[in-house]
Amino acid sequence: MTIDFDHGKNEAKYKMWGSMAFINLSPQREKLEAVNPVTTSIPNGTQDLFSSFYYFRALEIEEGQSYPVNIYYNKRNWPVKMKVDKPFLREIRKRGVFAVVRVFPVSELNDYILGKRNFSVYLTVDSRRTPLEFRLNSAMGPIRGIIQGLAQN
Repeated sequence: MTIDFDHGKNEAKYKMWGSMAFINLSPQREKLEAVNPVTTSIPNGTQDLFSSFYYFRALEIEEGQSYPVNIYYNKRNWPVKMKVDKPFLREIRKRGVFAVVRVFPVSELNDYILGKRNFSVYLTVDSRRTPLEFRLNSAMGPIRGIIQGLAQN
């Protein structure tokens, strides 16, 4: 799968590649395996699922506020509201104590991907907004991930 954004034209072109696309035998094969490229009109500032997280981290955020983020996923535009809780101190075993804020998406996209389950990211409140921890309530139970490369400032 490839998504090519043309922000000047407010368009995203989605291409799904054939099952053998990971074996790049020739440029001609790449052309032949492209299946139905779809061009979609997108709002200004639209990001893909991964880059939207980095885009959000660069915003000036305040506690208790919601911030709109437009995400292009599965050939559709998804308006997402990123909600920001109050900052608090969070201790991570053998890593230290960090001032963090919990951020979580509110959107049909969240329901589409996770099936009505909650997802949260804890970011440091410094200017880097380093992701410290991820939490997901899954069908198998809660999942928690802590970033290993943390260093207390």
